[in-house]
Amino acid sequence: MIRVADRLFRGRTGLVLLEIDAGQVRAEIRYENCEGGQEDFPHIYGALDLNSAVRVSAFEPGEGGSFAMPSRPAGESSG
Repeated sequence: MIRVADRLFRGRTGLVLLEIDAGQVRAEIRYENCEGGQEDFPHIYGALDLNSAVRVSAFEPGEGGSFAMPSRPAGESSG
């Protein structure tokens, strides 16, 4: 995910990162490899239900323009 953000959005400010509960998304989700890499990424084909976003985090690039995953508050797990 970070590689994609760095390639497509390097240095761009004002972005947010959404953590999505796929079980709450009504539209079709396809796991695809659209650019010939080694990983499949989820693509949502339709509207994103707002209630499926379980976390919204600021996603600002660091010095040099690259991104890193935002840290979670102490004691909070990733799922």
